[in-house]
Amino acid sequence: MKILIFGFNKNIFRLIDLLVDSKHEVLGIIPTIEQETFVYAENRKYGSQKLKVPLIKTKNINNSYFIEKLQRLDCDLYVNWGHTQIFSNELLESSKLGAINLHRGILPDARGYDPIFGERVNGETALGQTVHFMSNKIDEGKIISQRQFNINEKLYRDKVDEIFQKEVAEFYFDAINKIQNDNNFTQPNSFGKYYPKPAGGDQIIDWKESSHIILSKIRSLSPYKPHFTFLTKNYQIIEILKAEESKVQNYYSTLQTYSIF
Repeated sequence: MKILIFGFNKNIFRLIDLLVDSKHEVLGIIPTIEQETFVYAENRKYGSQKLKVPLIKTKNINNSYFIEKLQRLDCDLYVNWGHTQIFSNELLESSKLGAINLHRGILPDARGYDPIFGERVNGETALGQTVHFMSNKIDEGKIISQRQFNINEKLYRDKVDEIFQKEVAEFYFDAINKIQNDNNFTQPNSFGKYYPKPAGGDQIIDWKESSHIILSKIRSLSPYKPHFTFLTKNYQIIEILKAEESKVQNYYSTLQTYSIF
């Protein structure tokens, strides 16, 4: 298949190696506008054949002239991995098979911006990833592949991400091969849960919540994004990266033991 990659991260390099060695033709990488340094990608050669893959840069993937440019490439499939712009219908329809995406949740039950955080706060320990076709409705396209992990609720976010990262390029690669060999994919028949992008102030600890909820929130973002609280006298910010359940029994308010960095 002729494939275009949308997004730019370390896992994409491994995915392209796999695609090149399996005789797929990778036409280019379309990075996000937030990324300005591409020296490594511009010089890297992929697969055992050491092929170069061009970077195709644009400020707007939905620009009509850019879409026309992509159509001239006669692409079979768009593969999205973390591109930050929403794909328009015109873009989705400009390749032969459409576009696919790797989502950090089990669809349709865990949709939205950060289902790992939302599911863990809700007490879910069965988390996973979904490769699905993209549509004009977020996370509602046909499901191609899924994998699931049982995550200990005491793990912090960096350890959870290590589990999600293990052989993730191989997982995505296998889903791409399924598209080439099969067209019988599952259409979600329920809306599930949708987790929106966090709003300002969401990381402020609400001490009226239960210890379990507070712990879940801290662990589900730390160490990347600390939660914080304030000293009562001068409202000095205290960032909280680690927290443990209190051993005090039958207390009347939420108590936490925490480490401050």
